Amino acid sequence: MTMTSQSAAENYLDVQKRSNDIFAEDWQIIEKYYLKKLWHQLTLKLLEFVNKEAVFQSNVLVDGFYENFLSDFEHIINPLAMSELVLVIVKKMRSQADKQDAIPGFVEKIRDKVLAKAKDGTVAVVLCNIALATFYLEDRKDNPAARKLMEEAGSKLQEFDYVTPVHDRYFALTSAYHRTLGNHAEYYREALRYLGCTKLENMPVEERRAWASTVAVAALLGKGVYNFGELLMHEVLTSLDGTEQSWLVQLLYAFNKGDIAAFAQLRPRWSGQPDLAKQEQFLKQKVTLMCLIELAFKRPTTQRQISFAEISQATMVPVEEVEYLLMRALSLDLIRGKINEVDKLVHVTWVQPRVLDVNQLASVQRKLTAWVTSAAAMEEMMRGSAGDGLMAV
Repeated sequence: MTMTSQSAAENYLDVQKRSNDIFAEDWQIIEKYYLKKLWHQLTLKLLEFVNKEAVFQSNVLVDGFYENFLSDFEHIINPLAMSELVLVIVKKMRSQADKQDAIPGFVEKIRDKVLAKAKDGTVAVVLCNIALATFYLEDRKDNPAARKLMEEAGSKLQEFDYVTPVHDRYFALTSAYHRTLGNHAEYYREALRYLGCTKLENMPVEERRAWASTVAVAALLGKGVYNFGELLMHEVLTSLDGTEQSWLVQLLYAFNKGDIAAFAQLRPRWSGQPDLAKQEQFLKQKVTLMCLIELAFKRPTTQRQISFAEISQATMVPVEEVEYLLMRALSLDLIRGKINEVDKLVHVTWVQPRVLDVNQLASVQRKLTAWVTSAAAMEEMMRGSAGDGLMAV
């Protein structure tokens, strides 16, 4: 009778069962699924296994896990699941200086295999690019290399008309990239996209608060960001309630309403934040422009002609500087209209659309109610006029 020798994968599993008492039960289950070729069950078990904190803290993931085990059946399991496993392995490799140099070659090898064997491997390839870009961005500080991979990933994701399982990781990467470069407006937009496709309940509280505070600061400092409604409506900001950073939410509301007095009252808080303190002049200009937008927005459609004196009183800008403020708002396309220099008036024809908070929605409701009342009165007057005409005939 011929004896069959064990495969390298089976030998690996035997060694792990004997040498890892903590994970003995896990290895037994993994071995059972592997020997019975239950690939789906094996994949789910491996995804659970590699994401255990105790496994990550050990050297299991970088001590032959891929070479002696995963590589044996990587061509069989789901490409995206394989990339998810690789992502965790790379994360562990990044934590060990002597393993970092091997990361590019390792990830590129997996990515090439996915491309070669899977028609539906696009998302898996994107995840490989994200893993590699994160390594270049955070560990090698090689922004050009990270950007190239990031753009390749973004280009592939544009092929989908739905949110894939890797969109959240992609937007986390683009957010990190723009934050590294200090691009506040770009970071703000990418961070909102990340938060839009991420389940907050799966995010640790401290991480939620970190996202809330950094996104809030980016909104305030972002050039061209004059719409805070989407962020103010997001649940992530509630993580700051009752914390020392709750003033950030108050400051966002002050900007959203163009409340210059509230901005001034909160100065002791925001002036203690270095990034905000350095941009004090910019913040003053921004809240002043927001005040102008809010003033124009609140005006009834029939009363869109605003005097320089009224603008000066609302924005606390000297009358002689109001025209410059208006020109600035017009150049940024925050409002549209015509300035009457002679009569010191501006006729506003359009205000930049915004995501409105509850108070601003109430203002819209009041406008609609006034419009309905006006329309009803006009209808009644026309009926009366028509009736008088008929009587005269």
